[in-house]
Amino acid sequence: MLGLVLALLAEIGGWTALAAVLGRGILASVLAAVYVYAGVIALTALLVYALASPTFRRSHVVDRNQTLLQTRLERGLPWLGVALWLNMVLGALGLRSTAIEGLHTLLRTGVAVGALSFSFGDVLALVSRCDDSAPGADR
Repeated sequence: MLGLVLALLAEIGGWTALAAVLGRGILASVLAAVYVYAGVIALTALLVYALASPTFRRSHVVDRNQTLLQTRLERGLPWLGVALWLNMVLGALGLRSTAIEGLHTLLRTGVAVGALSFSFGDVLALVSRCDDSAPGADR
């Protein structure tokens, strides 16, 4: 609501371009959030149902790991939805390429401590590799 009030005040103050960006961004954000949320709920239910179906249960991988697959699915799909929502909002605002360039810059930013140097992207890759090789992780 605060954003819409700011958009209204910007329009009244004569900053039409700012009002348009704020208004369009807020409305696109809310609409995209509703669609993505509904899609995540529907897709989660569909995939959980599919995992429990006799067709998928014939697979030994699915049958033995059904609970793990369902848990990861229920945790991962909302994050995928957030990423999709963010992509849609940045696209509606015309900031997608700017955000991607900023993310690339952040991931390439390095830190040097003596002879050791690393970037944030290197740290994320290391954390990802450590998570995959943790005891009990399925491959």
